[in-house]
Amino acid sequence: MARLFDYSGKQNVEFVKQGDKFALVFDEVPALVFVSYDGNGSTDQTFAHGVFMDDIKAVEIRSEVAAMTELITTKYVAVE
Repeated sequence: MARLFDYSGKQNVEFVKQGDKFALVFDEVPALVFVSYDGNGSTDQTFAHGVFMDDIKAVEIRSEVAAMTELITTKYVAVE
């Protein structure tokens, strides 16, 4: 399977505090970032290749050693 972005093999990420804020600092744009603020799903955020996925209702992430990470999403759809 082809990668969407070239990846150099670096896997360095730092969790840092900058003043009153917290940040994850990456050497390269990560393929997937999932953030849960309170654990109940109401304010979760998902980013794919640095782009916020603002139209998803649910996300399932399956990641294991020696296998491609699977991201399954359920999206909102407006029906008239």
